[in-house]
Amino acid sequence: MSEAVANDLVSILPGAHYSCKPHPIYSHFGEKPSSGIAKAHLGLDTNKRTLLFFGLIRDYKGLDLLIEAMEYLDDSYQLLIAGEAYGSFQKYQNLLDRSRAKDRIVVKNHYIEDKEVPVLFAAADVLVLPYKSATQSGVLPIAYHYETPVVATDVGGLRDAIEKAGTGVVCTPDANALAAGIEEIFRTEQEQLIANIRKEGKNLSWKSFAGTLMDFTELLNPHKNEIYQ
Repeated sequence: MSEAVANDLVSILPGAHYSCKPHPIYSHFGEKPSSGIAKAHLGLDTNKRTLLFFGLIRDYKGLDLLIEAMEYLDDSYQLLIAGEAYGSFQKYQNLLDRSRAKDRIVVKNHYIEDKEVPVLFAAADVLVLPYKSATQSGVLPIAYHYETPVVATDVGGLRDAIEKAGTGVVCTPDANALAAGIEEIFRTEQEQLIANIRKEGKNLSWKSFAGTLMDFTELLNPHKNEIYQ
């Protein structure tokens, strides 16, 4: 589902046959409410720029970097953390307790049910993927469905998935760079970002994914029709 994984595959099996196709758009979560309603429902300031960290919280996803980055951003920014910690959340809580930005950070540390997803993305102006390592991201197709621009770190296949499509900003995986990337995306023409996301969404349809998969099976077994006759 990314060139990074394809490269890993051929490093193990140089002669491997493969087809590289990103994960299709997740579109089953339902319509999102208005931004103002969503922010109020979640206890967020309706006038602040809202960043979203979404999904299972694991060490490699870099939530600690994003919490630190919040200290470099002014009071016009707020962060919504939504996801269940894989293990203890205590180290993140310690960072939050010490953070000068703690009053601008809202935490929903629990398993996120499907019905909650539309509200979370409605509240978000930007999705942030502060990963320290990655192959690809399963959160990205949700962001594209909800036409949410993305700030991500330059790990795994994230640069290819975002920069080529013009759907967000890619930066190095450290707190200063994340803060700079977040500021940059709010200086970027939002209508153009949305237009690029819509275009990329068409490329990432399930129909396109299925077609690529079928073409690949034909390539692997060009005589399959003879077998079934």
